[in-house]
Amino acid sequence: GTPSLTKLSMRLSASIAGAIVSCGRNNLPPKITPLIRSLMTSLKNVDTDTRKRETCRHLSNLVAIMMDDPQFEKTRCKVLTNLCNLACETVESGPDESNTCQWAKFTLKLIISSSNDHHNLQQFSPIWKRLSVLSDDVKSTTNEGLSDAIVIINIVSESLPKKSSCLLDILNSFSNAIIEVACDGESEDLRSKASLTVVNFCSIHVEISMKIMIPTILPILGDIQNDIKRTRCCGLLLSMIQEMGVAVSPFVLQLLPVAMRLMTDPVEECAKLAASIFALLVRVAPLSANYIDEKHDF
Repeated sequence: GTPSLTKLSMRLSASIAGAIVSCGRNNLPPKITPLIRSLMTSLKNVDTDTRKRETCRHLSNLVAIMMDDPQFEKTRCKVLTNLCNLACETVESGPDESNTCQWAKFTLKLIISSSNDHHNLQQFSPIWKRLSVLSDDVKSTTNEGLSDAIVIINIVSESLPKKSSCLLDILNSFSNAIIEVACDGESEDLRSKASLTVVNFCSIHVEISMKIMIPTILPILGDIQNDIKRTRCCGLLLSMIQEMGVAVSPFVLQLLPVAMRLMTDPVEECAKLAASIFALLVRVAPLSANYIDEKHDF
């Protein structure tokens, strides 16, 4: 039907805000709160994907403009906090909330993926603050805080460009907790998001990801007292290797003995997963010869 006057007004307001943002930093008005309000209202209420995508792009561009200007720091943090809140919303009253949640995630992905290389993730302080619970013992973290952190770290893992300079800091800070949740999280949803995050990190930079994460993964695979966690970790390692393909070759020597041992695991599922890992490693083993030679050269 014909859009209501309120909807037309909202669309016009968002279009004007977007046009002003597109003109760049020098053409912004002294107070940008009305622009943000128009764009956030549009994000929550506009009913077509095309308009929502445009709104997300304008919000992302506005945050980019604010990144290097100290006078906008407080405003920028407020926008990012609101986007994080929306992205972490749980669906309780129907598809509208879910739709807003998805578009808030899309906006955060645009913001992170288009940020300059000299921006590290800590400069997006509301995002880093959400992730900070992953620096602690995840067993003692509240379910809501942990769930939000996993949602946000998953968004980050889907947004960082290949070979991102941010990755090392992120993995050093949070990888232990992400792997712990992937293997021993309370819900299937949490474990799935954490596992996808680990795999995404491998696709960003294989060498850095594996060097940091293998020391956390191997003790879990060697824990004969915890069958469920060990089996899940075996599944996680299989997903990582499937994602890496031939790029796993530098780590074949380290992983083959582990896979061989787990192939005789008393838990049948774990043994089957280990057999799949072994098959993939053997397939790329000829490529690992170069790394054997390099080790002997030192």
